[in-house]
Amino acid sequence: MAQTSPASCRSSTSTSTSSVGQVSFSKPVDLTTVGSLSAIGGGVVLLDDHVCAVYPDESNKPPRGQGLNVAAVISLHGCWPTDRAYGRSFSLAEPS
Repeated sequence: MAQTSPASCRSSTSTSTSSVGQVSFSKPVDLTTVGSLSAIGGGVVLLDDHVCAVYPDESNKPPRGQGLNVAAVISLHGCWPTDRAYGRSFSLAEPS
């Protein structure tokens, strides 16, 4: 098995945009396939209003389990599921 340098594996990697949300990888990820670290935000990981995409360009996506193509926790601020019956977004319940 190939050895990776400590700089290429992170134990708690995350990327975020304060007004939109965050993607957190709880297991170590191999960043050697990403290229430059500056390519992660806005390139490999796209965070926008109501949208999160990791590898939005499918042609650059590595096989599952490699690079950032691993399990992650995604948090989007102000993004609520839609009630299909009424076409409205759910939100926090207002106090009675």
